[in-house]
Amino acid sequence: MDAIFPYCRDHLFYPEHKAEGLLPFKVGEVYLTGPEEPNKYIDISETFMLKMKAIACHISQVGDHTKDFETWIQGRKAQAEAMAKERGMPITEGFHRIEIRR
Repeated sequence: MDAIFPYCRDHLFYPEHKAEGLLPFKVGEVYLTGPEEPNKYIDISETFMLKMKAIACHISQVGDHTKDFETWIQGRKAQAEAMAKERGMPITEGFHRIEIRR
């Protein structure tokens, strides 16, 4: 979060960026994943399988699901579908959205 505010908007934190022709950027919003109480929901039905394949590569975080990949996927999909059903979407992911005043 420090990289988002205040650092990225202040050229004094990264003077080498100015030398490279990069300008400060003001982030308007941040989406935090896995919150207890999401306040933003996004339909991820088109990217769900790609996301699961990417997550499965992080064995140290989610365990090795080489042998039970399909079962593991179905469990994750059921959770996402349950969340989505309440919102009229096929597969949903919940985030905590933080708006940053500019």
